[in-house]
Amino acid sequence: STSPVHHPMGLAVDAVDKILYIADSGNGRVLRLDLAADSITTIIGGANRSSTRDGEVGGALTGKLFQPAGLLLDSARRYLYLVDATEDRVRRVDLSEPAEDRVIVT
Repeated sequence: STSPVHHPMGLAVDAVDKILYIADSGNGRVLRLDLAADSITTIIGGANRSSTRDGEVGGALTGKLFQPAGLLLDSARRYLYLVDATEDRVRRVDLSEPAEDRVIVT
């Protein structure tokens, strides 16, 4: 199960696959809401904010984001771009990779 969304700061829509990506800023993560299956999962971040893992090594699911916002899905629906506002970084995740192999690229 996924804990409640806290302070959402951005959305990206995949209209073809009926997926909504949510920047859950207060919880330091990005969620994937599958509208057809009515399911929600964490796809990026969610690590404890005191963690030293940035998601560039060890994977996007165990990496930390401080304040994800401003999501953008590219036209091919392969890359999801996001702003980590507290860290002043633009990040990218390759959604075509299996979840356990994804990394956050700065």
